[in-house]
Amino acid sequence: MVTAIVFIKPALRAWLGYAEPPHWHLPLAAPTPPNTARRHFMRAQLVFSPGGPTLLPITQTDSGHTSSLSKADMLITQPEHDPGQKAGAKVEALSIDAF
Repeated sequence: MVTAIVFIKPALRAWLGYAEPPHWHLPLAAPTPPNTARRHFMRAQLVFSPGGPTLLPITQTDSGHTSSLSKADMLITQPEHDPGQKAGAKVEALSIDAF
């Protein structure tokens, strides 16, 4: 499912002549773990707080872990070799529901 969101949806949008939806830049509600040599699209919940929207990372993100995907609203784009980010750090994210 993540592969479809990251690769297939943008290809379909381009084929149909649609503009790419905006990437979000939101603060984290909790820290993210360090990343390896591959770019990672970490599932996250969009949380609305008095200070504004934040992203709550979902730590169980194995490709076969569909229950975590059902709880996710966004995908945090975690770059290669990212050392992990602290709560409050702004990160880039993609909306799962946007076409």
